[in-house]
Amino acid sequence: MKEKSLPIRKNIRLKNYNYNWMSSYFITICTEGHKCILGEIEKEYIDDTLSVEGKVAVSAQVCLSKIGCVVEKYIESSKNVYENITVENYVIMPNHIHLLLYVADNDNETTKNCAAIPNYVAALKQYINRECGKNIFQRSYYDHIVRGEKDFDEIWNYIDGNPLCWNKDRFYK
Repeated sequence: MKEKSLPIRKNIRLKNYNYNWMSSYFITICTEGHKCILGEIEKEYIDDTLSVEGKVAVSAQVCLSKIGCVVEKYIESSKNVYENITVENYVIMPNHIHLLLYVADNDNETTKNCAAIPNYVAALKQYINRECGKNIFQRSYYDHIVRGEKDFDEIWNYIDGNPLCWNKDRFYK
């Protein structure tokens, strides 16, 4: 009998980069099937005679669903759990989460070998899924190593401005 082989996943990690080095990481976690189950975007508009539609959005906020509130609860509580990981900034969008994380030096043998970020994401998903009673996230996630102050500032501003630009977001549905 012929054994089935598992698909080979592309390694998305940078070669020769220790993910436990002190650095910041931009993480995006998407819901399964990009379903908009975490909340809705509410925008505030002003009249603008120069605009094609006649109105311009000047602010936006995410109104979280019950599941979105669970996500926020665990992101906030994770701030007090991990000694070496700091949540610098985050936003919960209707179908994904953006996190800006800082990882300090890590001498803990159990989380060496590039495991700090994957362990954090796995635990976050596990707690949220357990409380929701189902898996709500895709299997993987996107990560980006923040490379310098300019990159950090751009990501910070992207996170803060993401609700206002929701209809231009690559995950918009």
